[in-house]
Amino acid sequence: MPTLAEVQRPIAAEMQVFETRFREAMRSRTALLDRVMHYIVKRKGKQMRPMFTLLSARLFGPVNDNGFTAASLIELLHTATLVHDDVVDGSPLRRGFFSINALWKNKIAVLVGDYLLSRGLLLAVENRQFELLGIVSRAVKEMSEGELLQLEKARGLNFSEEVYFDIIRQKTASLIAACCASGAHAGELPPPMRWNGCAPSASSPASPSRSRTTCSTIRVEAWKAPPASPRALTSRAQTHPSIDPCPAPSARKRSALDGARRESPPPGCA
Repeated sequence: MPTLAEVQRPIAAEMQVFETRFREAMRSRTALLDRVMHYIVKRKGKQMRPMFTLLSARLFGPVNDNGFTAASLIELLHTATLVHDDVVDGSPLRRGFFSINALWKNKIAVLVGDYLLSRGLLLAVENRQFELLGIVSRAVKEMSEGELLQLEKARGLNFSEEVYFDIIRQKTASLIAACCASGAHAGELPPPMRWNGCAPSASSPASPSRSRTTCSTIRVEAWKAPPASPRALTSRAQTHPSIDPCPAPSARKRSALDGARRESPPPGCA
């Protein structure tokens, strides 16, 4: 699998321009807010979502101002959701550092998240990128529904794999899909070929061929479930391994296992 640096190589220059614009978008004349923004910028993540946006835009030619606006909006939205998620989860840490709510308490953290979201939406309005607003608004709707669905189902700790995949589709895949859709829109993809940014599902329409290639790769990677962490279990946030820790093998695998078991019974899960 390619490293993050290898994936970013085709848009290395564009990522530098994006970082400059992103920092400018987060500035505020309010001293407290500017201090919080500085703290967030200094502890940035891998910036996967703006990377997907710029890669999608780059498929259709050089990245223009609309592409950088889309990448900045996506990252502002993503940062806002992380700040709000930490409040909802009561998490004291984010990326190995104290979270905003841990340092400045919940009230300020909620307002910071609101500011980041409104700042991102204003970027689109100021640049008259109204279709981009539609793509992002659909993603926010999906993400909010996914978070509420998880909170509802977490009470029982007994929901099915189908519900689990519906939750991660709404909470995570919807924003990744919006990244690819907004990048294609910024790259001036012809309207008949544009995808509305809804997260991939069995009922969603096929996206344009080149965008579909990008999003298909993302979908495959999303199926590689991470291990169930102790924090996820204690916070009642179920992950795929905790739902199905020892899935039933297929008929072919059962036949092979039966043959091996007759020769040497394996310990543990039968």
